[in-house]
Amino acid sequence: MADNKGGPKILIDSDVIRHFIDGGKILEMHKIFPRRLVIIDVVKKELCRSKKIQPIVLNFISFCRIEEVNLDDNYEALTEYVKLIKTVGEGEAACMALAKVENKYIASSNLSDIKEYCIENGIKIITTMDFLYEALMNQLYTDAECDKFINDVLAKGNRLPTRSIAEYVKNFKMKK
Repeated sequence: MADNKGGPKILIDSDVIRHFIDGGKILEMHKIFPRRLVIIDVVKKELCRSKKIQPIVLNFISFCRIEEVNLDDNYEALTEYVKLIKTVGEGEAACMALAKVENKYIASSNLSDIKEYCIENGIKIITTMDFLYEALMNQLYTDAECDKFINDVLAKGNRLPTRSIAEYVKNFKMKK
């Protein structure tokens, strides 16, 4: 479950992967949380429905050696998934179900769909902005690189809570 370098595995939902594609940093994503990222087959299938990003996703998984898991391999998680799929998307349902059963984290920025469930079940959520913050704190990205990423993601029509990493730190990290 947890490796010796940083904690529980992180189940990546499609929105965070799409943000990293749109931000031009998909092949660097794994460096932020080394050896901790996991993609569930349901999320991979969801992403690969888009023929435009399918090769990018497959290269990311292969090149970055992202661990892949099949939801079908865990009966308890599959049972929870069947309940959750009635109220949230496939990827969110798969991530929440497996995170609950196996004590993993979720990488998702779709807080409106998952936050309440995750709080109730003690599941830690890592958003796209948390990835950027971690990269900044570990000197993988500069402030300018984070801001460029944010602006590139916003320019593609995605939503993020701030327009700069400094604003994120001030409004979300300094309050903790």
